[in-house]
Amino acid sequence: MSCLQERLYGARKVRMKRAAWAIVATSVLLYAASALVPILRYENSSALVGFGCLPHGVCFARDNLAVMPADSLVYESGGYDGQFFYYMAASIAGGGETHLDEPRFRRARIGYSLAAAPAFLLGPWALVFAMSFWPLALHFGILAMLVVFFNRTPGFNRERLAALALVALNPFSLRSFVLNVADGFALSLSLAAVLVFMEGRQSQTRRACLVAALLILALLSKETMLAAPFLLCVELFFERRGRSVGLWALALLIPGIAVVLWWAWIGFSPWLAAGRGTVPFAGLVEYLQEPDAFLSGRGLLVPLLFFYFVCGLALCSRAIVSRERALFGPGLALVLIGLVISTGTADEYWGNFANIMRMFTPGVLALFVWAWRRPGTGRWCLVVVSACAAYFLLLDLLMLKADLGSGLLPHRPLEQLLEDAPPGSGT
Repeated sequence: MSCLQERLYGARKVRMKRAAWAIVATSVLLYAASALVPILRYENSSALVGFGCLPHGVCFARDNLAVMPADSLVYESGGYDGQFFYYMAASIAGGGETHLDEPRFRRARIGYSLAAAPAFLLGPWALVFAMSFWPLALHFGILAMLVVFFNRTPGFNRERLAALALVALNPFSLRSFVLNVADGFALSLSLAAVLVFMEGRQSQTRRACLVAALLILALLSKETMLAAPFLLCVELFFERRGRSVGLWALALLIPGIAVVLWWAWIGFSPWLAAGRGTVPFAGLVEYLQEPDAFLSGRGLLVPLLFFYFVCGLALCSRAIVSRERALFGPGLALVLIGLVISTGTADEYWGNFANIMRMFTPGVLALFVWAWRRPGTGRWCLVVVSACAAYFLLLDLLMLKADLGSGLLPHRPLEQLLEDAPPGSGT
């Protein structure tokens, strides 16, 4: 390589590194803006947790007064799911028994609360901040790892740059962070497990133990992250040889066993969640019959659902024809994820934008594995993943715009609940 070629190569490599950090900076701005909007609007840091109390109905904030932070914000709409992760974390840390809407269903997803629980020992407000800290720290920790691996790999790695953008800009982790729910937290843990599996340099035993621990916590946070061990099992079956296969098979099997045992202990059955589903596409078809279906935020997710099917089938077909076996795992995962979404689109899901969009989260994992596992596999991968990342950025900006333009939800300070609480209420 001539001196001029070396200089051109070095300059292009520097531009690629700057692009990677620019993507991370964009993610920082999106997360900061999305968190500050509700906090500044309601002038209360607990706005993200979503404590709720219906004026003439169930009031979880009042029922759990013993663990509520002083001066916290309570929504009169009933709040959102983030409050239940808070109540579980407080109970784990010694706050006593707390009142949940569906105890078995909530405790089946206890991983996020387990991570945040120690903060409650420092007080309720410490737990409020921990609920936002863990998803944020894991998300940007993963991005930092991706940048390091991106810079360490020879070549320009445009596919890996697109994979970085896909993770950094995915709206599902962003919305999960804003709502203090477990989906983004579980996705980051799954991505960490995938990276340790594919990029780790430690001994096989240490990596296998770390992957198993990460996947256990991910599956205990959100069962849809079963996509992670599935993808790694396909990778193990096609790509790995030698004595380590048995070790890795055990590491990928243990998380599933651990989660099933936990479910059996608390009396949870997957059918409790499956019972909320419908026949494939039933809820989606009903939703599309509305005159303004494609004009709402949920309408933007409809093309993404069909993209999962089309892209997944294309990857599987290409894997069969060209024997590019590494494509088969992400392809089959996308098809299965699309099928789960289609059967889960009951009215209660499509009636709530935040609920339905969180069902798309495992697709980020499958697309990431496709782009990251095979750098330099061709323009098709780069175009598809880059277009998906751009689509994610559009969703991020539209959600931020909607947050800025929305009015205040009915709310009141906790002090009013204390004044209105009947004798003997609370825990």
